[in-house]
Amino acid sequence: AHMVEQDPFNLYITEVIDFAGYMIIDTACQRSCCSSRWLDVHAKILSQYGLKPYMLDVTDDFQFGSGGIHRASKRAYLPAALPGQQSNGLLLGVSVLKDAQIPFLASNTMLEKLGCVVDTVRNRLKFEFIGVDIPLDRIHGHYAVSIVNLWHGISRLQVWQELSSGKFWMAPEPEVIIAAPVAQDLPIKSP
Repeated sequence: AHMVEQDPFNLYITEVIDFAGYMIIDTACQRSCCSSRWLDVHAKILSQYGLKPYMLDVTDDFQFGSGGIHRASKRAYLPAALPGQQSNGLLLGVSVLKDAQIPFLASNTMLEKLGCVVDTVRNRLKFEFIGVDIPLDRIHGHYAVSIVNLWHGISRLQVWQELSSGKFWMAPEPEVIIAAPVAQDLPIKSP
């Protein structure tokens, strides 16, 4: 928690915008989700690199604490690159909630599929299945990791063309998609 010295609604919106380009490590979250506001700002960041989220129709229900039910009707697949990631072709699936004001909350399922290890003693964050080991960062008190360590021209790589093909999207994994070239070099295991 943090002290609020101004209108809480305006402060909260500012925080959602501050989290664009980052995913929050949320070990209590059952399915990754974000607000449509966060996605709008994040999509503008991706567009600077010639990339965009791929959207699918879904029906996912969420409840935060003892609050009401929030329904997502879309899932966004976000092209992503974490700091120190040596390969391309990572897509992160996130359910989009229109009526919530939240950043991208990475679920425990997503974190498991990436091989995430949160080491608070050494202040490190590891994603073992994609070969990433970085300092543990906090934004507004939340553990967060940048997912936009991209470079101009990345959208022209063959891996992104393959991930854009229509046949690929018939029944995609809901949380994490790692392109085949990545999987051949790393010990990827699905639970």
